[in-house]
Amino acid sequence: MKYVTFFCFFSFLTIQNIFSQNDKPPLTTDSLSFELCKLYAADQCLRNYIPDSINSQIRWSFIQKIDSINFYKSIDFIKKHGFPSRKEYRNNFDFECVNAALICIFLHNPQRVIKQEIYDLLKAEVRKGNLSSLTFSYILDRYYVIYKKYSLYGSPYKTWTPCKGVRFEDKEKVNNARLDIGLEALPDSCFIHY
Repeated sequence: MKYVTFFCFFSFLTIQNIFSQNDKPPLTTDSLSFELCKLYAADQCLRNYIPDSINSQIRWSFIQKIDSINFYKSIDFIKKHGFPSRKEYRNNFDFECVNAALICIFLHNPQRVIKQEIYDLLKAEVRKGNLSSLTFSYILDRYYVIYKKYSLYGSPYKTWTPCKGVRFEDKEKVNNARLDIGLEALPDSCFIHY
């Protein structure tokens, strides 16, 4: 019962926070850093502090709902303030909750990141220099590895695939995808005949 109370309270705070974002004055870098840390906490606390003793289906359902809220709050953050980078956040960027918040949230929502609107938004952040091509490829590749069972970007997630690498038959598709986000094409030695 105490866990249900905790979940209800946490959900209330999260939803309240969503609706309280309207009509606020412009945020400073410290304020933006704090917003990122709140997103990071909402993402990580769920995974680290919900007891495993709770029915796994209920636990997973709750995590998915909060992931969805965090995802859309992250997209809103990027549209308003851009993807967080060292050049804007300076010393605050050294804090994990600032530099990893959006990356963690996107890694937990790969099925949403590949939608064209989101892909284009993040690709624009790559072009601005706020998000690295390599990090973007990791975020994108997580979708392909989990849902399609192959690596489209040659990220470390490729070891999760049945062939434990990047298939040679996907070479053209992989290299086109990599070039599109600003990465170099992979040499033949990186591909596996499977």
